[in-house]
Amino acid sequence: MAKDNWTLGETVRPVDMNQIGSEINQLRTDVDNIEIPDGTTTQKGIVQSSNSTTGTSQTLVATEKAVGDALIQAKAYVDQENLWGAL
Repeated sequence: MAKDNWTLGETVRPVDMNQIGSEINQLRTDVDNIEIPDGTTTQKGIVQSSNSTTGTSQTLVATEKAVGDALIQAKAYVDQENLWGAL
């Protein structure tokens, strides 16, 4: 492991830089190999967003825009039904 308790006045030697470089390279390899599963209704994971307000997919998630559009559509429907009911 690279030295992590440096004090003022110490000299960074080539071996120290090599150790730091090796640890950075290992970290990059470790991060590149992280596997995150697809998200489902029962498992956390990676998901894809959608703006659709009429979809039926269980593998996509609604964006804030899709939820807002659905709310506007629902309010318009309720307002229309109330208007027709008053006639």
